[in-house]
Amino acid sequence: MIPNSIGHDTFYYDPDHSTTPNTQTVLLPFRNATWKGKNEVKYIIEYIYRKYNVNIHLYGPSDACLPGYVKYYERPTDNELRRLYSNADIFVYPSWVEGFGLPPLEAMATKCAVVATNTGRIRDFPTDTIASIVPPRDTSALIDSTCELIDNRKKKKELQRSGYEYVRKYSYKEATRKLEKILMEV
Repeated sequence: MIPNSIGHDTFYYDPDHSTTPNTQTVLLPFRNATWKGKNEVKYIIEYIYRKYNVNIHLYGPSDACLPGYVKYYERPTDNELRRLYSNADIFVYPSWVEGFGLPPLEAMATKCAVVATNTGRIRDFPTDTIASIVPPRDTSALIDSTCELIDNRKKKKELQRSGYEYVRKYSYKEATRKLEKILMEV
């Protein structure tokens, strides 16, 4: 199998240090589709906002009616997205269904801890050693896993480190090598 890859020349750790020191940032994609976790995002951000003093950032294709405490980035470029991931502590991916699911890998490539639903390529991740993985449509599990990482900085740092190391194998060079091998066998 030749997996999709990450452009490591685009997605790498590149913080701008513009966030408030000692305040964590939670980043989520916001798609206006139920199967992309639209409702889960709304519940997660409301719960997190009430319980913690964290920055909540969302990005997506179109502005939505979101609370004022959310910072929303509409259609970020890859460079802007790299910066969003790099400045976030935790990336939450609530999709119900995915073909591959590149955003969690992009976040890992920028040293961001990941909470994701068990969809797409995420099903092949090694248990909870590189990301906190929960069942699709389980808002409570998404919230609990996010809260655990906010509360447990040691676990968050471990997921940031191990996710970053894991995602290094998803490169265009490795995908090309695998494709060439298959073509040579044919």
